[in-house]
Amino acid sequence: MKLRQIFEMPERIAQQEIKMPWNQVNTKVTLWSSELQGSFPGMVMKCHPLQNKVQHMIVVYADGKPVAGMLAHLGKEGANSTVEVAGITVLKSNRGSGIALSIYLTLALKLGFVVVSDDVQTPGDAGIWKKIAGMYPKKVGVTEGEVSEVVPLDSWTEGDPFTNHFTRFVFSKTDIPVKAAATQAA
Repeated sequence: MKLRQIFEMPERIAQQEIKMPWNQVNTKVTLWSSELQGSFPGMVMKCHPLQNKVQHMIVVYADGKPVAGMLAHLGKEGANSTVEVAGITVLKSNRGSGIALSIYLTLALKLGFVVVSDDVQTPGDAGIWKKIAGMYPKKVGVTEGEVSEVVPLDSWTEGDPFTNHFTRFVFSKTDIPVKAAATQAA
């Protein structure tokens, strides 16, 4: 069964409103699974490949039905493996509950991924990153270039990163090294 059928949405609405490739998700294959961190008992997050074998859909299930999805590119395996967010959506009935924030927290803090934002920030994206930065200021970094050029958020000198729509954020289980800021300034 295709994910968009599980959501019980016509294809036209699924493609226009959510703008996610639900019809390409291979729900028969689960690369990994984890309980969602936070106050969401019974919610499970699973990573499914897309048919293009380049991107993945990280889906949050409640009672076996999807309630949220994150389109992502998975980086290398092992230590410092990355999840680069290409988009995220939560069903309207579950919006405002903190599920999107919990996806990011679960990926970084529980599963150990380095979570990297898209290179274009919407107001909703910036809101999530502000919350994460408020909770874990030393674990959030900023860049306008390559992820290897990340500086700690409190060392950023290029204006307000939350209003710069081309800023990329990085969230890690470990603190963003301060030495990266010294290297950037040199």
